[in-house]
Amino acid sequence: MIDTTPHTCAHFAILQQVAVKVLQKSRMKQADEIERVGREIQILKLLRHAYVVRLWEIVHTERSIYLAMEFAERGELFQHIVKQGRLAEGEARRFFLQILAGVEYLHTMEVVHRDIKPENLLLDAQLDIRIADFGLATKCKAGQRLMHSCGSPCYAAPELLARHTVTTGYIGHPVDVWSSGVTLFAMIGGCEGLKRGSINIYIHTYIHTYIHTYIHTYIHTYICTHIYIYMCVYIYMYIYMYMHIYH
Repeated sequence: MIDTTPHTCAHFAILQQVAVKVLQKSRMKQADEIERVGREIQILKLLRHAYVVRLWEIVHTERSIYLAMEFAERGELFQHIVKQGRLAEGEARRFFLQILAGVEYLHTMEVVHRDIKPENLLLDAQLDIRIADFGLATKCKAGQRLMHSCGSPCYAAPELLARHTVTTGYIGHPVDVWSSGVTLFAMIGGCEGLKRGSINIYIHTYIHTYIHTYIHTYIHTYICTHIYIYMCVYIYMYIYMYMHIYH
């Protein structure tokens, strides 16, 4: 296990506050942990995007590696959801579009995050998204199959949870799209991903009524601005498949 506790300090070169991720070398005992940390650092060095956290500097000492990263003043999106209960439609749409823009950039850079979720999405002072925590990220070309299952079960795509993944693998890029959709579900539902209890409550309390009435009332006028409703419909269908196939 590697200690990745974040800290904050002032960076004199850029004259602003930064977050410092501390990786203790003494805890990097297994080869896969050393490889993962090296991969995370190499990926962070590549990335320059408005909605992706930026790595400013790397400092190596005898005992630790310090990653000086962009500081997101408003903390995790997860905490924002908890505080608000459920996000307003406009705010959820704005966050979702920023997440998709960041994910699209990652994929153009041949990077798959593999752990998109509210806890790994930070908010800056202006409440703009910063995709963070690339500990499970890897390089992946379009259409390339990956073999290692990882991520958070409540946000992971079904192919990551399927038994055949061990032998056949999964295509990398779509898993980030799925996790982004589940994050949208969490924002507008005020729940933690696709958990059985929260799914049942949300389906019966919100999705059925909201989609049934809202689409019939507004769909012809607001197709573009309310496009995420389609995501809810697709998630609804996938939830049914998920609950009946994997449970």
